[in-house]
Amino acid sequence: MALPCGGVEEGETPAEAACREALEETGLTVALVGEPFVALERLDQVEVHIWQAIIIDEGEALTPHEGVPEWVSPSELLNGPYGDFNRLMLEHFGMAS
Repeated sequence: MALPCGGVEEGETPAEAACREALEETGLTVALVGEPFVALERLDQVEVHIWQAIIIDEGEALTPHEGVPEWVSPSELLNGPYGDFNRLMLEHFGMAS
């Protein structure tokens, strides 16, 4: 299980990339809220930017090979190889339990 993610394309800001990746992978058009959680992810050694977002419009995922999007509780993000990283992200957004 993973959050929508991907790289920043040339000429694109991290915020623009986050919105594009959300649309591609989930079919959701989103508006970003507040300041992102920015950190170095230990397993892949890449800088990540994670925002909270509100849904503006719903559609079909543009890259269905990524898997079927599903809603999960914040606690479910603590499972798997990114659990420690996700805990830091949830703490940033005041969502840690």
